[in-house]
Formats: sequence, structure tokens, C-alpha cells
Amino acid sequence: MSKISSQVAALRTQIAELQRERDALQRQRRSRAEVAAAVDQQIKEWAERGRGAFARAVVQLSEGLAASPVVLRTTGGADGVAHADLGPFLVACVGEVKVREAYLASLADMPEGLPRAARDTRLREIASRLDDLELQEEELVERSETSGDPIARRPDARPEVVLGAPPANGPSRRGPVREEREPQRIESPYLAEMARRRYE
Repeated sequence: MSKISSQVAALRTQIAELQRERDALQRQRRSRAEVAAAVDQQIKEWAERGRGAFARAVVQLSEGLAASPVVLRTTGGADGVAHADLGPFLVACVGEVKVREAYLASLADMPEGLPRAARDTRLREIASRLDDLELQEEELVERSETSGDPIARRPDARPEVVLGAPPANGPSRRGPVREEREPQRIESPYLAEMARRRYE
């Protein structure tokens, strides 16, 4: 394996690790503590609705009317299966503590996760680091092409990294930009700065 190939392989290992971390953070939008807080809020709402349903049923019975505290509301899920809203009735019958215990029984199996602010900060750090690594990778890939031993680009290589950004003065490294087409632009300020430095 050539020196360039080894360098590219090392960069791609780092890129893959960061992409996996980014994907995991994007999937898990809440930490364990935030999930527990969301469960508590949901159970509180169910408890209030359940008490209200039983109170209304008692009033109806006092008026000689037939009554049932169970109101079955169904919604069509994305999977095509009807979902019944029995949470209020369940909490009213077995209590908030039991429902919370059942809800959070599998919480320990979930990754710890990050609070929202820390998660957003880490995602920005990952995006910035990926910009840097992918630009380094592209430079090495181009060097391999000129050396006569080309290295194939990753299938998920970002077009803005491969094409680069036109410098402030002078043509793009992919040739002059035709007047009828807008110049290539990079949305990431960090990526744009790194591309600019390559032409200085």
C-alpha cells in the first residue's frame, strides 16, 4: 500500500467513526433524563384526563344517565394500524407509579444520550471536523490521480467537497465557470474557508 493510500485509509476510518456518532446522535434526540421527564409529563396529562373522565361519569350517573369513563379514541398510525388512547383509563385504574415503572422498565437499555444543548454542540463539532477530514481526503485523492495510481472516491463523498469552491479571484479548480451557470457554493462557512485557503 502506498503512502497516499495509507493516509486516505486512516482519514476514512476517522470519517466513518464520526459519521456513525453523528447518525446515533441524530437518531436519539433525547437523553435518558429527558425521556424520563417526557414520560412523567405524559403520565401527568393522562392522570388529569382520567380523573376528569371518571368525574364526568359520576355526574352522569347521578343524573340517572348511562355513563362510561372509558372513551376510546383511535388514530390511524403510519403503519396502517389503529392506535387506541387508553392511557388515561390505565393511569386511573392502576395508578401513576405502576404505569411509570412499566414505561421506564427498559430505560436502562437505552444509550445514555446527551442533553439537547450538548447534543447540538457535539453535532456542530462533528460537522466541522468532517469538513476538515473530507477536504484532506479529497486533496490526497487528487494527488493519487496525478501520480498515476488513482484512488476511488467514497460513494458518499459530498459533491461540494469534490468540486470545491471557486476562489475569490480566479477560476474554479474545475475550470472556468460559465456565465449562464451560478458558481459552486459551499454552505458551511468552515468548509468555504478551508477551500479558500487551498487557492492562496
